[in-house]
Amino acid sequence: MKLGMIVAMDEDGVIGRDGVMPWNLPADLAHFKRSTMSCPIIMGRKTYEAIGRPLPGRLNVVLTRDMEWFVEGVEIVHDIADALEVSAIDAGIDGWAWVIGGGAIYATMLGRCDRLLVTHVKAKVGGGDTWFPYINWDDWEEITRETRRADDKNPFDMAFATYERP
Repeated sequence: MKLGMIVAMDEDGVIGRDGVMPWNLPADLAHFKRSTMSCPIIMGRKTYEAIGRPLPGRLNVVLTRDMEWFVEGVEIVHDIADALEVSAIDAGIDGWAWVIGGGAIYATMLGRCDRLLVTHVKAKVGGGDTWFPYINWDDWEEITRETRRADDKNPFDMAFATYERP
């Protein structure tokens, strides 16, 4: 299994505010769906609760320290090794699993990832309380970039970039 990370962040690295993403960008959500469909996705409990339901067409792996937490329709794990094992079984040897957040999970898993799918939101949203962890961009090579202009449904310009370790 190959492990990647998918994230949308503003120019300051903000990824969340008050438990949710601080923007509504349908183009980014469509990119997320295209990129993760049929692949296992790994997330923390707070990210799952912000989404509010299992995402269809993907194995949803939820990492939590709360041994009492339970919800139908997801794989609940309590450590990273189990999250990776469950995801590897679903993804197979050549498939991808995607880490989808939140901040603590990104920080913990970044060193294990081979690919980053980053939506660079061309804005400074302010008031953020969750940031993507520090990343040394010298450790990554940009493979692709697609820019998209703001429109009536997407209030900010954005760029979808793919990075891999050289």
